[in-house]
Amino acid sequence: MTDYDKGWWVFALLSAFFAALTAIFAKVGVENVNSNLATAIRTVVILIIAWGIVGVSGQWRGLLTLSEKTMLFLVLSGIATGLSWLCYFKALQMAPASWVAPVDKLGLALVLILSFLFLGEAMTLKTILGAGLIISGALVLIYPEGGFASATAPTNVPNMDVEPIEQVEVNPVTAPTNLPVVDAVIDPEKEMP
Repeated sequence: MTDYDKGWWVFALLSAFFAALTAIFAKVGVENVNSNLATAIRTVVILIIAWGIVGVSGQWRGLLTLSEKTMLFLVLSGIATGLSWLCYFKALQMAPASWVAPVDKLGLALVLILSFLFLGEAMTLKTILGAGLIISGALVLIYPEGGFASATAPTNVPNMDVEPIEQVEVNPVTAPTNLPVVDAVIDPEKEMP
């Protein structure tokens, strides 16, 4: 097994934190704008930040040493990222962030499966269990009451000022006792007169 830097998990947790902020900020940001335009704006910001870091740190010199294979896979990764963002922003326009984000995170389980199939990484009981828990967790979070067929995302729900129904207390001592008692079983097969 490769000896990894022990601090990797700090950056992984920061990534998860910033991804959570991304979902919240993006949901608010796509309210009144085309999702593709929102993605383009976000991409420009990321471009400025990423190239700013590379430029200031002098890492841009690494461009001259990239192999064709590295460049090909970085371009493919960029295409996949762009398509993911376009779909993510469109989904955020159509549904609550609390529905979209868990489905988006199913990508984690897909990474475990695809890394086994294409990268030859180990598929252990722990990996299988982890992927299963991620999938199960996402399904629990997005499964609406009444099932998926009854699910509708709230869209432009008007603000309705409704007065609550006044509760009436019934005192069993003073309640009317002359009400008829109904003691019948309704048979759905039998026709009503």
